[in-house]
Amino acid sequence: MAHLSRTEVSKTNPTADGLDTFRRAFEEFCTRSAIARPFTADGLEDKKGFKNQLVELITALQSLPATSHLLSVTRRETFRNDLRQFISVVDSAEFEVSRLFPLLNAILDRQSDVIVWDNAYAAIAEPTPPPPRLIPYPFQTPHSLNTSTFVNSEKRKYVDAVLEEELGSINVGIHNFDDVFFCIEG
Repeated sequence: MAHLSRTEVSKTNPTADGLDTFRRAFEEFCTRSAIARPFTADGLEDKKGFKNQLVELITALQSLPATSHLLSVTRRETFRNDLRQFISVVDSAEFEVSRLFPLLNAILDRQSDVIVWDNAYAAIAEPTPPPPRLIPYPFQTPHSLNTSTFVNSEKRKYVDAVLEEELGSINVGIHNFDDVFFCIEG
C-alpha cells in the first residue's frame, strides 16, 4: 500500500469544518477564563481547565478522517493511534502546555491543513522527559527480608523460612534426584 504525503492527505481529506466545534468551545473558554493571545506558559500553567481544553483539541484532531490516512510518527500505525496515546501525555502533570501552542495557534488562525498537521507531528514527536528517578539512600533498611540479609546475622535461624518464601514450593523426597540432576558417576 502506497503511503500518501501530508499534502496529498490534506487534499483528499481536508479538515474543512471539522475543527470549528473545538474552536468555538476553546474561544468561549478563553473568554470566560480571561485568557488572551499570545499564550504564555507562565500565564496558563495554573489556569484550571486549560489542560482539559488541550485534551479536547487532541480528541478533535483524532476524530478527523485524515488521521487514519496519515502515517504514524513511528511509522508502524496511523497518526490516529499516535493521537490516542498522546492524550495521556497531555493529561499528565509533567506535560508543558507550551508544547501545543504552535498547533493551537495554527488551528485558531485557520492555517492550512498541511501547517496544522506539521505542527501536530512536531508536538507529538517532541520527546517527553522521563520523571526524575529517586536514588535510594545507600544505608536504608531493606524493605523485605531475603537471604542476603542474613550474612553474619543473628537471624540465621530464619533462613529456611525465608528461602522457602523466595523459592516457592519445594519438593522433598524425589526418587533418584541425585542420579537424575547431578549425574555423579562413582
